[in-house]
Amino acid sequence: MTVTPAAPDRRRREAATVRIATFSARHRWPVVALWFVATVGLFVASIAAGGTNTQGAVSRDERAKFEAAEAYDLFNASGTAEPVQTVIVVVSDEAGIAEPAAGAALDDVVARLSALRSTVGGVEGPVFADVVDPRRAPPQADLVSADRTTARVIAHAPGDGDVLDQRLAPLPEALDSLAGAHPDVTVLGLSNWLANREISRVVNDDLDGSLRLTIPLTFAILLIAFGAVVAAFVPLVLAVTALLAAFGVLGLYSQAVDPVSAYASQLVVLIGLAVAVDYSLFLVSRFRTELRRGRQVRDAIRTASATAGRAVFFSGLAVMISIAGLLLLDDPLFKSMAIATIAVVLVSVVGSLTFLPAALSILGGGVNRLRIPFFGREREEGTGAWASLVRAVMRRPVLLGGAAAVLLIVIGTPVARLHLGAVDLSSFPDSVDSVRAFRLLNDKWPSGTELQLQVAVTRANEPATTTAIDRLEGELTRVSGLSGPAQIAPSTDGTVAMV
Repeated sequence: MTVTPAAPDRRRREAATVRIATFSARHRWPVVALWFVATVGLFVASIAAGGTNTQGAVSRDERAKFEAAEAYDLFNASGTAEPVQTVIVVVSDEAGIAEPAAGAALDDVVARLSALRSTVGGVEGPVFADVVDPRRAPPQADLVSADRTTARVIAHAPGDGDVLDQRLAPLPEALDSLAGAHPDVTVLGLSNWLANREISRVVNDDLDGSLRLTIPLTFAILLIAFGAVVAAFVPLVLAVTALLAAFGVLGLYSQAVDPVSAYASQLVVLIGLAVAVDYSLFLVSRFRTELRRGRQVRDAIRTASATAGRAVFFSGLAVMISIAGLLLLDDPLFKSMAIATIAVVLVSVVGSLTFLPAALSILGGGVNRLRIPFFGREREEGTGAWASLVRAVMRRPVLLGGAAAVLLIVIGTPVARLHLGAVDLSSFPDSVDSVRAFRLLNDKWPSGTELQLQVAVTRANEPATTTAIDRLEGELTRVSGLSGPAQIAPSTDGTVAMV
């Protein structure tokens, strides 16, 4: 009796990436449809949820575990009055604010801001609780620059969050109208609310502009790399859908968990296009190579997934693990950067292992259609400039490897002189009106009139603490760079004072 050995179970020997790719290729149309539904659906869901909820670019996040945040927590826990946003309108005239043009502008600014009204919670009322005319303020208020060319109009708007958004909604249009009505002088507004609004618009405009530039350039590079329009189009589809899905994940996270950095969307584009296209290049290139060797479409997909597919999986896994280290930093900026990067890399990996095999199964040999002259010509494997370079390196690995290491070290030496620091509004472009106002204030008031040192003092309702606060003011004003007089704001219950 002859016993025939059982045929080996090829599925058991195949890597998970091959099994996933084979399944996707076998069910190509449902997988492609599901991919578009999932990626575009995530983006649409985030838009329906309110879009991406971003942090203010110049606001303070009180959740960060720093001493300054603890001071605010102390003060807030004691019950504070309604927050107040200070709006500064800068009027500058090199001829001097006593000139008729500047005087008329100041009169108009004070009048319009005082009369400005908005609707908050269905109730109409004035935007500002008070508007200070710099010409009528005492000299110690320092609202007029030393050279008498610039004046600051100070206005206070009570509220925070959505209340402040509703209250200050008419302000940008009013400032534009004031600037247009007085072209002979400079009229600029400055506040956290205005700066965040303008910078967010700049970031979003830059994002739209970068996509209009990078996507065509990416497609052009793919055309050169593949030499065929269809082959170049497939990675681009994966990249765009991966970006949409990552934007969706980021938007839903920002609405459900925490607001994210305004720059996280830029990071999605930067990392997403690079990763998605890079992974697609590996798989599509290997697939086309196997087709040239005479393999059937399914076999070519299986081989590509067993080699390039495994490299994509472990590469993506390594990137996500390394980026996840940012989550250990208790800072919303780094957390949002980590979420954005992990999301786009994860989607790119999933798409490379599912969408790409399904799309290649549909296209088959058609992936080589619409060849580009010169770039699309057939080449024998192991020929060309890159192959010659590799062979040269392999003949002298120690010499050329050492030379490459030295070159990398030389390029990296400037890191030894890298100085880290905090950035302010001046790091943004002058196209932002708030940045222009900020620079003008720094130029005209070099002593720094807007930056405050705030000290939270507990047990403020006790006589001994009151005496200590008086001593504190005297001690602080002797510190170089600080000036008085101090302003003391008690909490609602009087137990904590903010000096």
